[in-house]
Amino acid sequence: MVGATPSFATSLLPGGTTTSISTEGGWFTVLANTGAESFSFGGAGNNADQGTVQELVGNFAGNPYGPGDISLVFDFTVTKGNVGALTAGSLAGLLVDVGMNALCVLSQCQYGTGTVAPSSVARTADGTDVTFSFVPEVTGGQNSYFLIINTNGDNFTASTFGMIDNGGETMAGYTAIPEPASLSLLGTGLLALGAGLRRKLLT
Repeated sequence: MVGATPSFATSLLPGGTTTSISTEGGWFTVLANTGAESFSFGGAGNNADQGTVQELVGNFAGNPYGPGDISLVFDFTVTKGNVGALTAGSLAGLLVDVGMNALCVLSQCQYGTGTVAPSSVARTADGTDVTFSFVPEVTGGQNSYFLIINTNGDNFTASTFGMIDNGGETMAGYTAIPEPASLSLLGTGLLALGAGLRRKLLT
């Protein structure tokens, strides 16, 4: 059951874009962590955009869909070049709320305090991808804010996310998945509808 959305939440429907990104904080129980993943793209040697990124998956007290549902948290640091966006995928069929925090309110933060906040967040029309954009970009020596995607999923699975500038790189990560109960309720409803139509046709 989805409760009332708190006033600090920034819900993002498919096709939606927002520049008003809520600041969210509270306890976070980590269920999985990619650890530091190195990225390098957009050129060779000194021309490449480089740094490290991590994704945490867990249960976040600020999740408006319920503290037992899945939240995804990303943070990255740039050591050379620039990063203009981070895109998380495989979110179709899920309710999504986005947030950020400069402070490390989590138990396994890697980079300390974030120095660059996202300027906007957008979700594709099919609901699959959520992109945090940075204008100005995150440049060498800077850290992103902690980027939070709250969902109503009750479990998670392996997936990917992308680091983007003039080029990009796909990183191994995680995504949330819808709770099986919702899918089984949908299936039960369709079966009942089919049975009703069959009875009507037979009479």
